Formats: sequence, structure tokens, C-alpha cells
Amino acid sequence: MAALALDLPGVEVTAMPRATSFVRRALLDLGVALPWRVGGRLVAHELTRAAAIADPAERRDRYRSLRERFVAADAKHIALMNVAIAGLSVERPVARGPAMSWIDGPGFRRDMILLYVPGGSFVVPRSPHFTAMIGRIAREAGAKVMICDYRLAPEFPCPAAVDDVETAAELLIARGHASENIVLVAESTGCGIALAAAQRLVARGRQPAGLAFLSPWIDVDPGRGDIHPVARQCARLYLGSASPRDPAVNPMLGVMRGLPRIAIHANAGDPMFADAEALARRAAAAGVSVELRAWPGRMHVLERHDDPDARRSVAELAAFIDRCQPYRTVA
Repeated sequence: MAALALDLPGVEVTAMPRATSFVRRALLDLGVALPWRVGGRLVAHELTRAAAIADPAERRDRYRSLRERFVAADAKHIALMNVAIAGLSVERPVARGPAMSWIDGPGFRRDMILLYVPGGSFVVPRSPHFTAMIGRIAREAGAKVMICDYRLAPEFPCPAAVDDVETAAELLIARGHASENIVLVAESTGCGIALAAAQRLVARGRQPAGLAFLSPWIDVDPGRGDIHPVARQCARLYLGSASPRDPAVNPMLGVMRGLPRIAIHANAGDPMFADAEALARRAAAAGVSVELRAWPGRMHVLERHDDPDARRSVAELAAFIDRCQPYRTVA
């Protein structure tokens, strides 16, 4: 891994070759990065203005309006989602508590189940773009997925999201799935939430089969100097009155020993790649088996696009899930 100059003792690091053409990847990166650079400070400004509203009802209305604008802008991805989940069964059997949706398919395995934790910078709902990605992961792994749409900040600051993911895991266990049959899969901020929930589960003797993280954002400290102003404001909204130095709040500072094997996929040029490195280093130092797959691009969550690099990453993810062999089979 000399090209990336990574010094990660105990981590299985693989530099992934670029399969997508350089021009297409550059255009995809630009298509994601340009709106973020142009509109990012405006979004941060809007979030800051909303947080400063004194009246709770008016503040909730402003956040609701901002989310509705996001959902409307993201509706263009619904057709993409419909293609990705065609032929799969999608249902929402749980009406109260965290919103939990199932994705299942004909011939899917029953000895392993995926608990998916979406990203969204703690404050926005799951995008159809990412539902499409989850559908592709489920199809490639041949495994049923429960998606946990946790409660969002700032109306529900931490630890609400972590509570919801822990509740989702407990629901799976109550339905007959041993914790050792559950693989937590997440992207971006969902990785930090999933890791915090996994640390809680392990502390209670319920070790999952594995953790699979795509472009993880783990360290929620808004004081760190390497994150975008939007990310910084979202982290503040997520934390509320909690301290980012509390290991129970910031999973990067939490207990790594005893965690199940971890797979991390990320672009080496992603501004959040530092979190992938730091997580891999800390987990490996605690005796956890860690695999890091690093691509040479810049995009955050490269798997969002159905191109050769994304398909390779999803295939590698499915192979990792297959290696997380359960201890017993669920009927």
C-alpha cells in the first residue's frame, strides 16, 4: 500500500485499482463535489439560522421545511431506486418506534441478515439514491436487509439514533436471529451510529457477526479542523448538549476490544478518509480483524453510483458478508 502511504499495523489494506474510466469518475466526483462546494455554506447558514430560532414550534417548522426541500430535490433518484429494487420485496412491518423496512428477495439466504444504518449527516432522511444502493447490496449478498431509519437530529439528538439501532438489533434477536447472524452495514454518519450501537451490544454480550462500513464518518467532534462547515453544523445538531469527548457519545473514543470483524471501503481522496484510517488503526490495536479497501478517488460513498468501481466494492462487501459465518442457522 505504498502508494497511499498508510501505516496501519494489523490491518489488511488493499489498494483497489480504478475500474471506472478516469473521465467518468472525474465527472461523477465533480457532479457530487460541485453542488456541495457551491451550496454547502448556504446549507450551513440555513441550519445555523434554524438552530437559533427561540420558539420550539417555529424551529421544528423550519427544520421540517428544510427536510421537505431536500426530499423534493432528491426525488429525481426515485426512478433509479425503482430499477435497483425491481423483483425484490420491500415492506415496513413496524409502525412505532424507529422506522424499520425490510428488503427481501427470492432465494435469499436465511443464515445471515443485514441491519442497514443509513447516513444523512444525522439530519436528513434516507435518499432514494441510497435505497437503490441498499437494494444492490442485498441482491449481491443474497441476504435479507432490515433498514433502520432512526430518529433525526436536532429534534432527537444523540443518543436517540443509537438507541434506535440498538432497538432494531434487539428486535431481530427477539425474532429468532442470533446476534452472531447479524451484520451491521452502514454508510457515512450511519457508520458512527452503527459502531456506537455495536459497542453497546458487545458490552452486553451480544456480538454481531461483522461490521461493514462505507466511507465512515465516526468522530463526531465538531471542533475537529478537517470537516466541512455543513458537517460541523450537523455534528453540533446531533450532539445537542452532549460532549463529543464522551466515549458513550463519540464511538471513535469508545471501546473497540471485542468488536466483530470490520470491513471499511472508502476513497483515499475523500475528506473523511481520515476517519477510515483512525478507525482501522484503533480497532486493529484492540485485536479486531480489520479489512480496509481504498480506491483512488475523492467521492464520499463511491457505491452510490452503479459504475464498475461501485459494483466491485459491492461485490467485495458481499464476499465479506459471506465470510462472517454465523454460529447457528435461523429457521
